[in-house]
Amino acid sequence: MGDPTRRKRTMRQRWRTLRIRIGQLWSRASGQARFIAGLAITALVGSLVAVAIANTQSALADDYRITVETNPDHISARSGPIGGSYVVSRPIQDIGEPPNRQNNCIGRYEWAHSIGGIDADSTAARVTIDGLTEKIVHIDGISASVIESTSPSVGSHLTCPGRGEQPNIRSVLIDLDTNPPAIFTTDASGKATPFAFTVSKGQSEIIDISATTNRCTCSWQATLTLSVNGEAQPYTVQAQGEKPFRTTASINAKWYQYIGGRWVEQRSGPDPGEPTPSPNEIPGPIADICKLATPHADSALQRKFSTQHDSESVRPGPGGNLLRHNGCTFVVDTQAPTATPTGEMLVDSMTVWLDGAKTDQLAKAEFDAFVKGYSLNGPGQSLPEIAQDASLFDGVFLARSGRLLLTVQISATSKDVQSRTRTVGEALLKELPK
Repeated sequence: MGDPTRRKRTMRQRWRTLRIRIGQLWSRASGQARFIAGLAITALVGSLVAVAIANTQSALADDYRITVETNPDHISARSGPIGGSYVVSRPIQDIGEPPNRQNNCIGRYEWAHSIGGIDADSTAARVTIDGLTEKIVHIDGISASVIESTSPSVGSHLTCPGRGEQPNIRSVLIDLDTNPPAIFTTDASGKATPFAFTVSKGQSEIIDISATTNRCTCSWQATLTLSVNGEAQPYTVQAQGEKPFRTTASINAKWYQYIGGRWVEQRSGPDPGEPTPSPNEIPGPIADICKLATPHADSALQRKFSTQHDSESVRPGPGGNLLRHNGCTFVVDTQAPTATPTGEMLVDSMTVWLDGAKTDQLAKAEFDAFVKGYSLNGPGQSLPEIAQDASLFDGVFLARSGRLLLTVQISATSKDVQSRTRTVGEALLKELPK
């Protein structure tokens, strides 16, 4: 296999990236910025373009090309980028505001890593294999190795209401807590299947890799088993700069979300030792809550807004049971945040989430765990007239309908935020499929 080379882009794409990134790059007091400052203009442009695409690796062989995207902000699912959450070994008061001042995991990768952040609980990578000649390239195996394992990091877990996964693509789940790491592979429908396929000229295959841990801070890498004409050509999947990936369990970190212009502590991390789920434990399909909620965003926000999606994912809920999740945030298009009476800066927004458990009983357990978590920020009001399991907190509506859990959160400075939150919550609850 040939030496790794950077993926080529058109000059128009390069200049667009350059215009977006140049202000950020020159504002960073890093060794990289100082190095760039000492280069001539021509070298400057080339260096900045390389930095802009540094999270994408590409290896070119005679018969195939492999591209690895390691930035979850650039890995798209059905409803947008999957984003990520991160553990930073600093107290929360030493961490500034996130990009765009939003409670959203999308757009934080470069910012979090620039302040020492490590991928929290899971790391995603997308591998694309393109066939270049008539020769058949066999991809018939994948393995993973942990290079270093230490205790989970202590610090601040910068998280958000939902982090998406990568649906409808061939997937590889790596369990870093086993020795050697266990590998689970599925096809695009989510069905368990052997990891074996081929590509040739004009064909491409996309693989989404997700490595998880509940017990360690792990440095790791994966290896694809490829062969052409019987000749083995293994390929190592690594992070930016051909370095091992780093993933840390969040169990030793305090969890925070950026709400109302400040970091707000949420809860402790998940219990260590959670087993990798079997297909029989994964909850069934749920409705697309964004489609149901969009008409209500008009009346709730009463201004023009943009939509940010949480891609559908399956993950443990606060009670430890698996939940199938999707959601979105509707954010008012405004030039500047609104000041609250206490001086905090707040962007008017409405967020809706739908979580589906495997059974009604498990959904009830998760509802109780959600209520306990929200109660840490203040008491809630039970709403038995709406549903047996329904509560209203400060700007948050939470209810259960069978195996489904609905959450509506509205952030606004108006005095009627509680009534608007309840109105939207009640309306959506009635629209959920039975």
